[in-house]
Amino acid sequence: MPSDRDARPRDAGEATRFLAENPDILAVQLLLTDPSGVARGKIVRRHELEPVYAQGRYLPGSILSLDITGADVEETGLVWDDGDADRRCFPVPGTLVRAPWHAEPTAQALLTMHELDGAPAPADPRHALARVIERFAPL
Repeated sequence: MPSDRDARPRDAGEATRFLAENPDILAVQLLLTDPSGVARGKIVRRHELEPVYAQGRYLPGSILSLDITGADVEETGLVWDDGDADRRCFPVPGTLVRAPWHAEPTAQALLTMHELDGAPAPADPRHALARVIERFAPL
């Protein structure tokens, strides 16, 4: 199974099993945490979930350039320098859960972002944390 930092497709079986166990779910919120810790992303309908696991979902890379107010930080190079390019996001394994506080039956899953070549997006907080953990591993 791919790790969080891997741009390979995820096990669509996780989505298939979840949807079978939760037949009332109508929508899934796909959440990517920006550098300030604010959850941003997309809402997809249930029939779109398995393709997200298998192929990923493109989101604007500029999500990772936002400040705490939601304004683009142009100096990051993620806004106009690359044309606000989309990058591919994949669900983090094990994060697909019901969100019972919504009126409409809804689920949520966390995402990680990757560059178009498959490398982890350096500004993604999950990848930044993974790099720190890797540096401490030898200690």
